[in-house]
Amino acid sequence: MPALLLALALTAAPLDLHVAPSGRDTWSGRLAAPNAAGTDGPFATLEHARDAVRASRAGGLALPVTVTIHGGTWRLAESLRFTPADSGNETCPITWRAAAGEKAVITGSRPVNGWQPDAGGVFVADLAAQGIDDPRFRELFDRGERQPLARFPDLDAAHPVTGGLLYVEDTAPQGKNSFFYKPGSIPFEQWGDFPQAEVNLHPYNCWDHNILRITSVDREASLVKLRYSVAGQIFVGNRYFVQNVRGALDAPGEWFSD
Repeated sequence: MPALLLALALTAAPLDLHVAPSGRDTWSGRLAAPNAAGTDGPFATLEHARDAVRASRAGGLALPVTVTIHGGTWRLAESLRFTPADSGNETCPITWRAAAGEKAVITGSRPVNGWQPDAGGVFVADLAAQGIDDPRFRELFDRGERQPLARFPDLDAAHPVTGGLLYVEDTAPQGKNSFFYKPGSIPFEQWGDFPQAEVNLHPYNCWDHNILRITSVDREASLVKLRYSVAGQIFVGNRYFVQNVRGALDAPGEWFSD
């Protein structure tokens, strides 16, 4: 009796992993949301998802992998590092994506809380009390808007390229880590102590950009000395401004880190 035999190929299903704010790294990561029993659900961190993908391909990549990041904010204390071991191939790609219709944000930023009113319409927050022990950051955002670091002269929003700037009067010997400013043009004597002050400078032919700590100011000579040498050399007429000075905290939105 004639017979018709059909061979059905068994194919492995792609590996779908999920990361969500409601997740736990002790779960399988295969569910988009926690189950009713609370025994399984998505991962909680991007790092764990990356490591799970690596483990799944330890014996060779045999199926596509998709990591879906659900709506939320992931704050990274250090870079999320990928290596060639995290790569897919033409037939088995590894895809990281945001969940459809959801906003996933990956950021290295830290929230600053505990703001308290101080004199003169200024608010103060204690960074050390929040575990932020390195104040050398350059960006501060308030409700999504980038705020300017306290500076002198103030930013001229109407003329951002040519306004709000000072110009080097002359250079000290070698002209690499010191320069003269126009007498009386910078109110150093009004600022008192300014150990965090920096010069934001475009030296040489103005295609370089350096931010350097001020080590000292000779007010009688109108000379600024910098902690390090600039890239190239400081020329007469190079544009600059002074920043991160408590005494220059005089415009709405400006901030200063001590």
